[in-house]
Amino acid sequence: MDPRLTRVDDYPIPTLEEYLAAQPTLAEDAGGQAAPYAHPIDRGLIRALSRTALQHAVKHFVQLAIDARFTPLWQHSVPVAARSFPELNRLRAEAAAALGIAVPELYVGALAGYGAIFTVGTDERHFIFVDSTWLSLAEPDEILFVLGHECGHIQNRHVTYHTLAVLLLEGGATALRQHPALRPWSELLRLLIGPALAAWARRSEITGDRAGLLTLRLARPEASEEWVLATAQRSLVRLLLGFARDAQVEIDAYLDDMRRRSPDSLAARYSLLTAAHPLPPHRLEALRLFHDSELYYECARRPRPERPLLATRELNERVDDLIAVL
Repeated sequence: MDPRLTRVDDYPIPTLEEYLAAQPTLAEDAGGQAAPYAHPIDRGLIRALSRTALQHAVKHFVQLAIDARFTPLWQHSVPVAARSFPELNRLRAEAAAALGIAVPELYVGALAGYGAIFTVGTDERHFIFVDSTWLSLAEPDEILFVLGHECGHIQNRHVTYHTLAVLLLEGGATALRQHPALRPWSELLRLLIGPALAAWARRSEITGDRAGLLTLRLARPEASEEWVLATAQRSLVRLLLGFARDAQVEIDAYLDDMRRRSPDSLAARYSLLTAAHPLPPHRLEALRLFHDSELYYECARRPRPERPLLATRELNERVDDLIAVL
């Protein structure tokens, strides 16, 4: 027996890019088209971004930044499997089955901020990260909604540009400014495509919320429509509250109050120009509009109720009015 001690070099730790490259790729949805529930501007904007002269630079930047920014996160997280987080593993399978996609990689870890839940990587190779604090507070069906939301991003091929949005517009931007090789790239890309990327990201979040709602509906066929909408909205509210009890919030009253305090001045709206997510009350209202639409019942394969439903064109117009910044 070799008496020497095992060295770290004997078990090299792969980078995130190397790990993802070894995983099976996710096949593109038929024809590369967005799912029928997707926000109509979602696909158009991402196609426009993909056809810019900066496309090669974007891909190269994302590959570099994934290693620099997300490898430590992946190395300090626990992969979800049948024997690790078994309940979360079951919910992940339910969400993927509801939307008809391959079961995605899923990791659980702790970050400084509460409620960090996102999908990172590229459209071909990626994983979902879930904050352990939020996971300990959320109800199982709220978790199902959030996993459905993230699976919706995967289904609609949002992941590459979502990763770019995280890196340029959200928490990753601070870290990139400290990286000597990536800082010039990040500043250039933020200047050239930041507002367009943010406009797309806000609409892609609407698409993700619709995917989460449909996941609840399809995975819980026996549940009432009132329960499906309430559970989805409560899941979004929980992301706002941290350790506070979501039962303390009456959603209708919250929405009424926020309508009266909507940012109307030009300065206030300009401050939201590079926001990657719609304002929370706008997401709640957009979810309700989708639930009350013809499109929802078509996608959910449910019989239409006797009450009037929003036509798809009216749904799109009202949602666009909600999330418009300028």
